[in-house]
Amino acid sequence: DDLPHRPNVPGGAALFTALAARCCGFRVAVHSVVGEDYPLRWLEEAGVHLSLVRLKGAGGRTVIRYTPKGRTLEHQGPCHRDLSPQVRHPYRTSLVHIAPMPTDIQAFHLRECCKHGAMLDPYPVLNEQTWSMFRPLRERLAALLLNEEELQLDISSLGDDVWTILKQAQRGGTTTNPELRWEALPVEVVDPTGAGDAFAAGL
Repeated sequence: DDLPHRPNVPGGAALFTALAARCCGFRVAVHSVVGEDYPLRWLEEAGVHLSLVRLKGAGGRTVIRYTPKGRTLEHQGPCHRDLSPQVRHPYRTSLVHIAPMPTDIQAFHLRECCKHGAMLDPYPVLNEQTWSMFRPLRERLAALLLNEEELQLDISSLGDDVWTILKQAQRGGTTTNPELRWEALPVEVVDPTGAGDAFAAGL
């Protein structure tokens, strides 16, 4: 991640979720694709198990900008598909967090999960087209995890059997099935990057 007024730092949903889950005391493994330059010590020193495909050369970069209209992301380097694992993970686990990656690859990993065994973070949006790929696999979902920018369909159309968590930043968030609401706690914001992924890990 290339952040405003900060040096480049390791980033990505898998990193933030894994580190936060380790802080919660869970056993954690990451199944991913990285470039030769990725500083894996951040994960290794935290005790995260790794299943990796190594690309030749540098990995991806994401330039993150915060503007009055919201956050913008600019990806540089290998495309998102090349940075997404396209083989099944080797671990025996009861819950998989499927991080943002192309929809067909997310569907592949969801198909490999056990019943109620996946927390899915759709990418780039959840609309009628992407939901049509996930709908036949919804019994494998433990939860759908979204923010308001990603949700581009009527949330009630997802069905009564899907637990949906909608993150609303400083306004807290809501869930369906069961219907709950939570308020955000007032804190001093140091850097919002990765906050949603850390929330997913705690959840």
